[in-house]
Amino acid sequence: MEEATRAKDTCPNYFEENLIVASQLQSSRDEVSSLSAQLLKEKDESARLLREILVLDRMKAHFEKERSTVFRDACNLYKRGIIELQLSVFMNEHDNEYNSFTCDGVVHQKTFSEAMHHWCECRHHTVEILKSHKEDKINL
Repeated sequence: MEEATRAKDTCPNYFEENLIVASQLQSSRDEVSSLSAQLLKEKDESARLLREILVLDRMKAHFEKERSTVFRDACNLYKRGIIELQLSVFMNEHDNEYNSFTCDGVVHQKTFSEAMHHWCECRHHTVEILKSHKEDKINL
């Protein structure tokens, strides 16, 4: 605008055109400034969103790890429950006495530890599930 006003004395014919061009130039500068400010604001917003995405991604990985751990533990507990159920049935099959049972002339206590030990090693009692899940049996 200042240049257009200075040029009024030297070129009066183009004064109005200079004013229009100066006005357009000023409005384009204002628009560039506004767009730059908006771009910086959007850049900050995208950086914030990226940080949130990274946090959510870490949380997702953590929950997936927890889920796999829970499933693994549930499978182990399920297999262990089957073994303990079969052991209970085995212990109740021997109705010799309330707190003991006899096999091959040897008296064994009716405790889970004693019964598991006998159940795993006795040649008369084959236990199919222990052959397939050896890691689940109680080691005495």
